[in-house]
Formats: sequence, C-alpha cells, structure tokens
Amino acid sequence: MSQAKQLTKLAVGSAIAALGLFGADSALAVKIDFDEAVAPGTGVAVTDQWEADYGVKFSSSTKELWLYNSDCSGNTCTGDDPDLATGAAFGTDSQGNVLIIQENLGAGAEPDDNNGRGTFTFDFSSLGSVLFENIALLDLDEAGLPKFEFTFADGLTQVFSNLNDSDAGVTLLNPSRPKNNSLREYAFNLENVVKLDVTLPGSGAVAYLQYQEAETVPEPATVLSLLAFGALGATGLIKRKQKEC
Repeated sequence: MSQAKQLTKLAVGSAIAALGLFGADSALAVKIDFDEAVAPGTGVAVTDQWEADYGVKFSSSTKELWLYNSDCSGNTCTGDDPDLATGAAFGTDSQGNVLIIQENLGAGAEPDDNNGRGTFTFDFSSLGSVLFENIALLDLDEAGLPKFEFTFADGLTQVFSNLNDSDAGVTLLNPSRPKNNSLREYAFNLENVVKLDVTLPGSGAVAYLQYQEAETVPEPATVLSLLAFGALGATGLIKRKQKEC
C-alpha cells in the first residue's frame, strides 16, 4: 500500500473513531444525602433547594418537608426524636441531615417527624428522566410497609408496596435494630423515572437517594465535516512529506 493511501486511511479512521465520541450518552451518578444547601432548623421547608444543582424537587402530600440532624445520641436529639439518631452506637454510619415530614409548624417548632402516614415526592422531570438506583429510609418502626410509586417518562406507573427485609433489593443496614433507628436501603435500578412517591406507614425519614442522569456529548455539525477534516489532514501530511524529499 502506498504511503499516501496509508495516511489517508489513518486520517479517515481517526475521524470515524472521533465520531464515536460524539452523540454518546454517559451517566452522571448523583447521591443526595441532604448535607448541603440547607441547614436543619426551625421553619426551613425543603422544596426546590436541590433543583439547580441536582435537578430534583421535593414536596409532601401532608405537611412541609424539613431536615433533621441525625447526628445525636439519646435524648439530645431535637424534637424528642432519639429514634432518628444514626451513627456507630446505632449500628450505622452517621447519616447527618435526613429528610422528614415535619409534624408541628409555627413559631418555636423544632424539627420532629410526623407521626401519621405521609408521602414524600421526588420530581425528576426537569432532567427529562433518570435511572433511579436506590433510596434509604430511617426508623420504620410502625406497623405496615412503605409504598414506592414510580412514574415513568411514558406516563406509566409501577408500585412496590410489599417489600420486606427478606426481599431481594432490601437491605437492613443495622440488623440488630429492625425498628427504632433502623436504616434500610431499597434498590430498584429502574430507567426512565420522572417521579417517585414514597409513602411511609407512620413516622420516619429519608436518609439518602441515588440516581443517574444522562449526559450527552454535543453532536458534531455533520459527519462529512469530520471526514473532510481527516482527508485534509492526510493531504497536508503527504504534501509535507513530498517537500521534505
């Protein structure tokens, strides 16, 4: 094969390889653990504080969503909620801030999870859709099981309402504490999710959630432009080689 053909083949091959880099989707893994953007405290309702950075909005069917600092021990927890404490003493990693449905509103109210049934809504629609990986729930100590309702980009829904500790995808992270201070991770790995509604049978909190959003590499102007660029590069190399001879 002549040198000119070798150079042309190399340049075109490089251009085609470059095309593979354009238009390809890559996944951006996201974990929201509520330890940034908003400090826990009186009257701080959680709504869209994470939307700008993470593309998700929060809401509740019952009352406001607040943050609760789970890094406490015994009765030093605010709102008299020692069952929301996390850390080595409770068989878990410290979870920092957790998301709760606030029981009492108004002046002087401290963060305190609602005793009644309530729903957390996580809206991912501003991202288009996500691959939802898992969510961790803290302190499921009342009768009944949580319900997870996923809404997909095509408008269809899927409900999980009977997930026990023995089910695949459910992990009790501190087996010695199945009720108070319990921390469970629920793995789903569902694609094209635009919304998740999590309904707790009673009090409790969301410790974290993880999902993947798609990142798209910008498309090239045209395929031919890359091929032409490769061909021109090969021609330049040939001419330069001829001048050197």
